[in-house]
Amino acid sequence: MPIPEALKNSVDALPDAPGVYIYKDEADREIYVGKALSLKKRVRQYFDDKRPFDQKTADLVARIRNIDFVECQSEVEAYLLENRLIKDLQPPFNMRSKSDVNFPVVEITDEQYPRVIVTRDRTNKDSKYYGPFVSASWLRVALQVLQRVFKYRTCNLDINENDPKNRFFRPCLEYYIGRCKAPCAGLQSSADYKAD
Repeated sequence: MPIPEALKNSVDALPDAPGVYIYKDEADREIYVGKALSLKKRVRQYFDDKRPFDQKTADLVARIRNIDFVECQSEVEAYLLENRLIKDLQPPFNMRSKSDVNFPVVEITDEQYPRVIVTRDRTNKDSKYYGPFVSASWLRVALQVLQRVFKYRTCNLDINENDPKNRFFRPCLEYYIGRCKAPCAGLQSSADYKAD
């Protein structure tokens, strides 16, 4: 299908840069959100007569009446923006991407001895969140390196300072290899832990 006359100006205005494109229908509703390393090249592919399309893509192209775009600095930025827009706009032609699975973030819990964990859930209002990140596995590797430097706890224990039962608690292996200062056994104060 060649580029319709009504869309030629929109397609010609697209930059040859990474970004996100948004297709809209005749009622100006967002029907599809996509990312591209080159916005101009990617959008032109939808109107290429030589490319075979499945029925879903053919239906999408037939409904496009307007094209918006957001230029990004990198492909990764475009990937993250696409994910956010799909979750916010819920376009009908992005069915596979509309799930509630989010990118991983780092959560620092609001506890007396805060934990640093990788999560995709941001429901705890008291925690601090940093991210999002693209790769959970690389994020975990980075946190392992940071844990060796800052010696924050990796356990899930509910630790309270000055709890009398702490003196009976035996520290885990992380303490003995020098990666934790054992606040669980009362060997590190909350103030010292937070300073670290």
